[in-house]
Amino acid sequence: MNSLEVIQVMISPVFMVSGCAILLSVSSSKSSAVIDRIRDLSSDKGYYDSHLSQIELLFKRLMQIRNAVYSFEVAIVFFLVTSLLIGATHFLGRSDSSALILSLFLLGMASVLTGVVFLGVESTKAYQITKEFLVKGLDERNEVGKLKRKTSSLH
Repeated sequence: MNSLEVIQVMISPVFMVSGCAILLSVSSSKSSAVIDRIRDLSSDKGYYDSHLSQIELLFKRLMQIRNAVYSFEVAIVFFLVTSLLIGATHFLGRSDSSALILSLFLLGMASVLTGVVFLGVESTKAYQITKEFLVKGLDERNEVGKLKRKTSSLH
């Protein structure tokens, strides 16, 4: 394999790094939104106790996002080491490293898959939290509406 071919092969894992960077960006945005929501709920002194269950659920979402971020970061390390090892193998004239190179690349792919699973779990939690509090809010509004109708009929 000539040097140009080695460079082409070394670039392949870099595309995976680029994909992981996009996933990290998405995860960072999700994390920021969840943290902001937790801060908003925590700063509402009069309603802190009523928001406690939502804060706990949001914190669980935050842990899933954190796990996804860790997985993507580990994947980036595997892909970068894979790329460097491809170059080093060529530079040193060794041809017996293909199993190690493939193993590192596959570990990187497994880390990406793990991160995507964590984001999937987080998205499911986000849906469940939203549904739960939407239903709870509608129930409370219905009770308020019933109370208003009862009190208005008394006058």
